[in-house]
Order: sequence, then C-alpha cells, then structure tokens
Amino acid sequence: MVESIKGILTGGSVGAILNSWQGFLIGVVTGSILGAFIGSSLAKVFEWVLEQIHLMLNLRIIKFDLTLEDVSPQMANTLTPNFLLIRYGRDEVIQLSVRSKQDILASRLRNKIYKVETIYDKSGRRLIMRFKMKRHITYGVQFKLFFTDSSIDQLKPILEKSSFIKEFNPGGGDDCKIWTLISNKTKATELKKSNGFTIAEVKSIEGIPNNFIYPK
Repeated sequence: MVESIKGILTGGSVGAILNSWQGFLIGVVTGSILGAFIGSSLAKVFEWVLEQIHLMLNLRIIKFDLTLEDVSPQMANTLTPNFLLIRYGRDEVIQLSVRSKQDILASRLRNKIYKVETIYDKSGRRLIMRFKMKRHITYGVQFKLFFTDSSIDQLKPILEKSSFIKEFNPGGGDDCKIWTLISNKTKATELKKSNGFTIAEVKSIEGIPNNFIYPK
C-alpha cells in the first residue's frame, strides 16, 4: 500500500510537470500500477527471506538406509527411488494450531521431489537406498517414497518381500510413479547427533496415508 501511494504521488508529479491534466491522470494510474507491483515484489522477497531464516534455524538433517533384496543388475541400473517432501508438519495439527507468520510459511504445502542416493551390492543383489532429508524440530516432516523407471510388474515381487514396505500402488495421477508406504517403527537417526527417530504413518486431509517423522 505504501509503495502504491508513493507511485501515485510520483506519477502525479510527473504528469504535473508535463503541465497537462491528461498527463497527470496517466501518471497517477501508471505510478499506482508500478508502485503496487514493486510493493508486491518486495513483500514476496521479505516472506521468502523470513521463511529461509526460520528454516535455517529449525531444520535438522535426518538419515536412514533402506535395502531392497534380490534386485538384478539390470533393475538396479534403471530403478530410481525418490521421496516427495510433502510438508513440515501434520495436516490436522497445522489446521488447528495458532501459528506465527514464520510457522505458516514453514509448514506450507511443498510437494518437492528429491532423488534418493543408491548403492548396489552386486554380490548380494541388494540395492541400498540412502535417505537424507530435513526434519523440522517443532513440526516434524511428512513425506512419501516412490519409484520411477520401472513397471509395477517388475517391482512388485521385490516390494512384496521387503520388510519395510507396508503397501505400494501405482498412480496418484501419474502412472510412471509407484508409491509406497514405509512400515511403522522403521528407524532413522539425526546426522550430527545420536538421536534416534521412528518413521510413523499419518494421513493427509484427503485421507491419503503418508510417512512422518515426529519432532523430538
């Protein structure tokens, strides 16, 4: 609003200098639009900075390994594990909690995809997936593992034998992705400390089950 008013005054002054009412009106309108645009841009930059500062102070790196057994070399070369960072926090907690501007920004819906590092043990035919993600110390982290570059028919025998996979299914609006739910009580640790964490299960507002690491 302040920038918009500044733009109006500036634009009006320019029009007045032109010694023309038409120029004055054009200057007011142009200045108003330009001022509003600048004000909006500055507000977005400020929100981004506010969010980044909050995340820098409140995120901690979590790591854990999960291993798929009986994976052929061909499958290991093509299969791509990923995780979707849904948001920091549980949907129902975020909806009911009274939060600051920083908390609202930090717990917003993200749906950002990260690739998972893999190591293949050829002799044991094992594909080791090395997860590294950030957990919010107040809200935790909500995420979901999915695979690409493989068909459900190829991956199904592997996932069915996996002790850490509770369920899996293709789709979710994209048949190229095979979504999985990690079993409860799977362990994770903080990168720079010995703190232990257990991967849990929560549901989104729509009732979709996702994995979750609680704050601690």
